[in-house]
Amino acid sequence: MKQRVLTITSLTIAGLGMLFLAANFLNEQSLGNISVTLLVIPVYGAVVAALLARNRINSSLHSYINIGAVYVTGMLSAHFYGMIGPGMMFFLASGFMATILLSRRHAYVLIGLNLVTAAGYYYVWTTGFLTFGFDVAEYASSTETFISRVMMLAFFAGLLFINQHQIVDYLMGTLKEVGQTHRKLDDQYRETESARKKLELSEQKYRLLIDHTDDFIYSLTPEGDIISINPPMEKAMNLVETDIAGTSMFHYLPNKEHSLKLEKALSDIREGKPSSVYVVMTEQAGARHVTLTPVTDTDGTISLVTGRANDVTKLLEKEREIKRLAFSDPLTGLGNRTTMEYEVKQRLKRNEHFALLYFDLDRFKKVNDTLGHTAGDDLLKQIARRVETVLKKGAHAARVGGDEFAVIIEGNGLNEAETIRSILLEPVIVNDIAFYTGASIGLVCSPDHGTELEQLLQKADEAMYRSKAAGGGKVSVYDDSMREETMLLVKREHELRQALQRSELKLHYQPVIHAATGKVRGMEALLRWENELFPGTGPQEFIPILEANGLITEFGEWVLEHACVFAESCTTADWRPVVSVNVSPVQMKQPEFVETVRSILGRSCLAPEQLELEITEGTMMDTSSKTIQTLEQLRDARIRTALDDFGTGYSSLSYLRKLPIDTLKLDKSFLKEESTSRVGKHVTDAVISMAHALRLDVVAEGVETASQAADLQKRGCDFMQGYCFSEPLDSESFKTWVKLERSAADVLQKSSERGH
Repeated sequence: MKQRVLTITSLTIAGLGMLFLAANFLNEQSLGNISVTLLVIPVYGAVVAALLARNRINSSLHSYINIGAVYVTGMLSAHFYGMIGPGMMFFLASGFMATILLSRRHAYVLIGLNLVTAAGYYYVWTTGFLTFGFDVAEYASSTETFISRVMMLAFFAGLLFINQHQIVDYLMGTLKEVGQTHRKLDDQYRETESARKKLELSEQKYRLLIDHTDDFIYSLTPEGDIISINPPMEKAMNLVETDIAGTSMFHYLPNKEHSLKLEKALSDIREGKPSSVYVVMTEQAGARHVTLTPVTDTDGTISLVTGRANDVTKLLEKEREIKRLAFSDPLTGLGNRTTMEYEVKQRLKRNEHFALLYFDLDRFKKVNDTLGHTAGDDLLKQIARRVETVLKKGAHAARVGGDEFAVIIEGNGLNEAETIRSILLEPVIVNDIAFYTGASIGLVCSPDHGTELEQLLQKADEAMYRSKAAGGGKVSVYDDSMREETMLLVKREHELRQALQRSELKLHYQPVIHAATGKVRGMEALLRWENELFPGTGPQEFIPILEANGLITEFGEWVLEHACVFAESCTTADWRPVVSVNVSPVQMKQPEFVETVRSILGRSCLAPEQLELEITEGTMMDTSSKTIQTLEQLRDARIRTALDDFGTGYSSLSYLRKLPIDTLKLDKSFLKEESTSRVGKHVTDAVISMAHALRLDVVAEGVETASQAADLQKRGCDFMQGYCFSEPLDSESFKTWVKLERSAADVLQKSSERGH
């Protein structure tokens, strides 16, 4: 503030000084003496210099320069022109400036200096000490001079009074406060203007938002009368805000359910709840999640209620999809284990009488292993559709595992179980191939077999395994004896796991006869398990167990190695037997299978062409590049491959052209069919001809009589195998048999003599 006063003072002095110089110059020029003008010029030059350098000099120095300039101007005026008027005014002005710009003490000094200087000039002026170009005697004794002296004294007294009571400071302070107030008001105005613009912008954004959102935004009175609605709501409900404002929202709701929900929400708001939410379904706008929020006055009175209805149609669809995935099988569309268990629990709570069917597919693993998972998935979907077609109202079907299904049926479920068993015996077409899967079904009833979920599931599983143990394709109703059978199955699996360590595995060999020459071509290695607890357990019983628990690869390698070692021990200079070894599909799929076979041949020293690997028809159905590659690698290693049990389970023959195999083994069912049907013999002849056309050797299995052997020899069968020649023998017995039976003629003759 002081700097501002200094600047104004400097500008005023400079301006008035210029006027004074101009007037004085004109006056002095007429008198012929411009001494005062020349003396005053540097004085005002100092004022202008201080003004220009105000930011670089001390404010006190600046103040003294301004005050001094006025004081010196007064002295020059009084000295050259006397105390007629201008000089006195300069002294008074200098004193007044001191009261404004200096502290009180320094102002007293300057006021006193100006008073003494003025009084001194009055004295020398009136006494004639100084002479002027006019007569001052008359003027000094005049009334005007007296009045002028009194006024001068009064003015100086006033300056002293002002300085004493800090009136100037008060005025300066007031001016400062006024300036501060002005600045505050100016700042407030700018802030208010900025806030107004922000409010306008915010209102524009808000309006833009509510006008272009997909949400319905509206406001109501606490009673439900419409105050406003946004354009999306107008469009969806075919309304116009100006037409419906003031009318009740209840008039525009589509049904009573909506009205009840809105009334409940408004009631909650009126009772003091901070908000209320609900969900409604509409045909025009889908599902909407509605939120009502009150707007209150300062006294807490509800002035209006704002509403927002979000479109949650997609969210609800996703929620339903999540529930579907959580409670249904994504492959078949049936329920899953979770829904099945929930359904059983609910029926148990209601004390209902119902049946639980538990079944799996008998030959699904063979399909999945040979044709791949995609074909397996296709088969499962077809099975699910079949099961659904026979279910009555109130029944529930679920896929609870890989190929395991469960069906919940009212009543005892026997008729439905037989129906399901029958339809699953029908062929399923996958990749243009007919598969006969069948199912092993276990059935339990509640409350007869239990009133707890785990109890029913366990007993249904045990009943299912009874059906599977009986050969599959059957329905078994649970009884208490199954618990013992289940424990027996568990015990048998445990014993089987110890078979290798206990040396309980043995190989028997059945000879294979060359039909044309009558010589022993070789033998087939057949695995036997000799266990004290489970005597007489055949391969058809324990091989599936080995495949199920993952032991088949280890056992298969044991069989292969021992068979190769035995064949090498039988090899002589004039007899190089071919040993046939059965290989599981699981073994064939091992990445290192071919290398394992080569390694075993190397350790046993058996020639590769003396080994023939018998592969099931199910394995050969897999015409994938991996299977073909494995067979070609075996052929490249001079290892023979044979298709075992041809004619069981599958109806397509086209795959034989695609696979690099060497031998076709006719299943014994062909010879049985010949004994009961003329057509059977024609089928056998057709298969032999087809195999020869494909350059495959044919081995007939299950040859029981000499007449069958002679007949097959005439019809072009290459090799024969069966009890007509010998039953499977242990290694020592087989060697003895080979020594005794020197030729096929001897074998045929002796078999004829034995009545075969």
